[in-house]
Amino acid sequence: MIRGIYTAASAMQLNTHMVDVMADNLANSATTGYKRKEAVVRSFGDVLVDLTGDAEPGRVQLGAQIDEVARDGRAGSLRRTDGLLDVAVETDDHQMLAQRADGTRVFTRNGQLRMDADLYLVTSNGDRILDAGLVPIELPQDLTGLKIEADGTVRGSEGVLGRIGLFTPSVAQLAAFPVALGALLPAEGGRLQQGFLESSNVNIVTEMMGLIEANRHFGLGQKLVTVHDQLLQKASNDLGRTQ
Repeated sequence: MIRGIYTAASAMQLNTHMVDVMADNLANSATTGYKRKEAVVRSFGDVLVDLTGDAEPGRVQLGAQIDEVARDGRAGSLRRTDGLLDVAVETDDHQMLAQRADGTRVFTRNGQLRMDADLYLVTSNGDRILDAGLVPIELPQDLTGLKIEADGTVRGSEGVLGRIGLFTPSVAQLAAFPVALGALLPAEGGRLQQGFLESSNVNIVTEMMGLIEANRHFGLGQKLVTVHDQLLQKASNDLGRTQ
């Protein structure tokens, strides 16, 4: 019966984490370029085998747990803005790179760009957009005739001003997302589209249905814990009478 309580408790904990993930997705459903997160679940036995190497999954029944939280790299739908500094990444799994004031590099698909007071091309958060050589892109004071081409080349009436870099994050980098750690791999065949912004790839209906299901499963886990607790009380009372 104790094992039953552990199994039910692990299910409750699992669904709590899943609710957190889906709530985060819903909170960012209107965030430009946001990529939804998804909890990857494995049974406790599978995890135990990986950790010890000698467990028998068929005999271990202590529920499941979240193995990792993965990112859905599929591109969201594009919405037209006609903004000269608005740019959308059309291709899946590709990211622009920006540098924060403290030097930290971060991945982003939020193409709502602007020019800051120092004439650098920056994100809506003020992080400087980097080119393929990891150098910030500087714009002229009197910027005219701005055009951002599909390969990221930024042109003005003065000629080429830079080229927005596109990169393909590794599995390890996605785990630390959005911070870009380690070597950076330039994207092949990446495409940008000026005058558009990418919506998030969150499906609100799907996330809401997932929340309802996770809450229902949490409630069932609570009932199981209550039932097992009552059985334990009955067993202890009966044992006392037999003695």
